[in-house]
Amino acid sequence: MKPTRAMHTSIREHFVISGRGVIIMTDGTSDLPIGTPLLATVVLPDGSEHFFEAWKEWLHRRQPQCKESEAFLLQGAHIEQVPIGADVMLSEKETG
Repeated sequence: MKPTRAMHTSIREHFVISGRGVIIMTDGTSDLPIGTPLLATVVLPDGSEHFFEAWKEWLHRRQPQCKESEAFLLQGAHIEQVPIGADVMLSEKETG
């Protein structure tokens, strides 16, 4: 079994994509793969947890200069489940 890659960070920004879920931006970058379903565990300040399937994306901003930012789509999430500042663990799903 190959080891899974993971990232522990906090949510610094978020927005909703209707019918899909919530996009979160985090601090830093990861070596998590694009195009592979990931597991996201969001830990709220009261200690409760929410689990989502996540997909890594790259956001492109062109003003005033071109900049890429790593982001993750949390499928089926609602904005109140992923508040700014919450801890999030993103990891590859274990296989085999």
